[in-house]
Amino acid sequence: MDVRSVDAGLLQAWARQLQDDFGQICFQYSLHLVHPVIEIIETTETLGRWQRHIRTIGISRHVVVNHGWDMTINVLKHEMAHQICDELFGGHEMPHDSRFRQACDMLGLPEEFSRARLHPALLQTPMAAATHGDDRRGRLIEKVRKVLALSQSANEHEARLALEMAVRIMNRHELERAEVERPLDKVTYRIISLARQRVRLYQRLIASLLSRHFNVRLIHSRIYDPEADAVYRSFEIFGRRDYVEIAEYCYHFLEHRLAALWHAHRHGLPGGARGMKNSYCCGVLQGFEQNLTRNRKDEKAAGGGKAGGRHLDVVQLHPVAGDREVEALLARRHPRLKKQGGRKTRVDPGLYSLGMAAGREITLRAGIGEGTADGCGPNLLPEN
Repeated sequence: MDVRSVDAGLLQAWARQLQDDFGQICFQYSLHLVHPVIEIIETTETLGRWQRHIRTIGISRHVVVNHGWDMTINVLKHEMAHQICDELFGGHEMPHDSRFRQACDMLGLPEEFSRARLHPALLQTPMAAATHGDDRRGRLIEKVRKVLALSQSANEHEARLALEMAVRIMNRHELERAEVERPLDKVTYRIISLARQRVRLYQRLIASLLSRHFNVRLIHSRIYDPEADAVYRSFEIFGRRDYVEIAEYCYHFLEHRLAALWHAHRHGLPGGARGMKNSYCCGVLQGFEQNLTRNRKDEKAAGGGKAGGRHLDVVQLHPVAGDREVEALLARRHPRLKKQGGRKTRVDPGLYSLGMAAGREITLRAGIGEGTADGCGPNLLPEN
């Protein structure tokens, strides 16, 4: 989206959405703040500003256009922290003293948005730290990328084994880290927008599969799309940086692969019910899940059930469910997070079985860190 192409109507829509988000933030964090005027400002010198005397928050339109809504919300929270200092703490504080840091903590702000000044350079390379990291992290990602690259082979069995090897590499990395007492990687999160207002059952199953096998935690959320002026459903992936990056890749791969498999198998099928694709995709994911589960059992048997063996698919020394830092990050972002039960969905048994057979032969493609612009999603190679 080009900054120059944004019309007045869209700017007004952004300001209205920020007002809605302001109220939602106050609810989530149990804050009692008077709604300020919120405006979109034309500046590249600052990301946002709080004007206490006229109770106005300004957010740079360049943040919205160039860095997305999640970054925009963090800038909004930073300016809300100033408002907290003025209106809840009594004002007269130094610009960023200990009370300001307390206000940032009350809003669950990341460290980088609690700094003395939000300079535009903060957002110039927002994903650099999460993508490159240290040498050890880089080697892990490179190993996984090379293993997944094997899936370019026409042999689907080799491709399926490549995914299983990628899971083992991840767990070997975790075991080796624990053996030499290396510090854990930093926790982080990624947002996957579904670009739709409902979550399909197979998308929920992908999230569940990744949570069980890739040492991350996925939650359902919502994210505003400023270009479309629409609120879409989303997933947020929480975990250690390595695993979050790998899980994000695998999510996009699985969704893309499901679409390709359905396109190849839908022709000649009887009927045109809406649930046919859903039934087939759910079967594919079940077959995929069976592969991973069976491999885990085989590795456990081969290793005699001991963690000391080098068959490490069963080893999860630092599971995300017990990771206090991951849980703390999740609690800071979503202090009122609730569990919700899913609806029961009926599937076609025949298509479900057909999907399971395809899922057992599912193919991964290279690779992590090699994004394309063909619409397949981040880090995916286009289909031949």
